[in-house]
Amino acid sequence: YAPATLAQAHLTPVLGTPEICTALNILPTAPIMFLEQTVFNAENRPICYARIYYVPDFFDFHLVRRRE
Repeated sequence: YAPATLAQAHLTPVLGTPEICTALNILPTAPIMFLEQTVFNAENRPICYARIYYVPDFFDFHLVRRRE
């Protein structure tokens, strides 16, 4: 088992598909935040991949970036 050591994420505003807007209970013209992320282990192998949509009215993001 190799623990997670790095996550790479891309966060961008998008307009959701009709299905996504219905699921989030928002209007089709409302912008949402799309996060796509891959988590890597110490051997630089991907161990987790996620595609997540957030309604900006309900989330506040705090990012910590570190370079070693």
